[in-house]
Amino acid sequence: MATGLELNNKGACANNNVGYNNIKGCGYNFKNTITLWRTPADFEFDLTQEFDADYIESLQLAGNLSVITKISDFPENGTDPLIETLPDNTEIDAGDAKYKYSPVFAENADIYFNMLLGYLEGQGNNRFVFIDAAGNLMWTKGTDETKARGFLTSRTKRGKFTLQSAGVGQKVTLDFQLANTYEFEDNSTMINNDLLSFDPRLIEAITQAKIIYTAVPSDNDTTVTVSAKYARGLDTFVTGATNVADWKVSVNGTDVTVSNVAEASDVYTITIPSLATDDIVNTSFNGVVKIDGDGLYRSFTASATTVA
Repeated sequence: MATGLELNNKGACANNNVGYNNIKGCGYNFKNTITLWRTPADFEFDLTQEFDADYIESLQLAGNLSVITKISDFPENGTDPLIETLPDNTEIDAGDAKYKYSPVFAENADIYFNMLLGYLEGQGNNRFVFIDAAGNLMWTKGTDETKARGFLTSRTKRGKFTLQSAGVGQKVTLDFQLANTYEFEDNSTMINNDLLSFDPRLIEAITQAKIIYTAVPSDNDTTVTVSAKYARGLDTFVTGATNVADWKVSVNGTDVTVSNVAEASDVYTITIPSLATDDIVNTSFNGVVKIDGDGLYRSFTASATTVA
């Protein structure tokens, strides 16, 4: 045992006596990445839980996991290690390499999907788990042996949207740099798809919806009426969100109680406390909702001002 004082500022000489036989044992064969699981930067997977499709869905419902599918290409465009060369040609390390990935989306990639990827943009705000074409999963170690997490990004930004032209197809690109080289090179681990009870390639992404008021709320109203449509194209109604827990309504910034939800002819009638003139009423799905027999949905928020 050693105290922090005993260890502080003490060098450790490298010991290179490790076994490099790469024939014996079971190898890791990670193929081309086709899917990303995105989590918040501070999220860790609990490895004490049963790691199955129900656990993954519970993370989606809790807002901790988003599935980004249909990656067509996954090139690495990072920087090389920094090397300083002294006058006598001695090379010394001057900085680690930085990994940068630029996944390309071609299938069903349009300007709407490009807009959605903008919600990922930021500095240090994402962790990504890689899923390959064989259904294998790659991530990094967590804060202890019972945890795992995605690779932390330092910068996430959309690349330029490519419009179709002669000989060039329409494409959407996302750029992200891994914040910590060691997470990938020293601490990366993987789960073989053959060991799982589910196929990570078949986890369905959450569908984004748009809430639309079908009538402007009025003074003394005790209901609001809205429809929900697929945000992509606004052509298909989302039906079946009839549980009071599926909806969130706020009045002047304060959440109010939803006491009943009725659906008829693609319109939801949501019962809330009585409104007053000039109230600002925001309506949305309550986080991620599950519609039985359909899938998982989240929505943009619709806002309206109550009229007299």
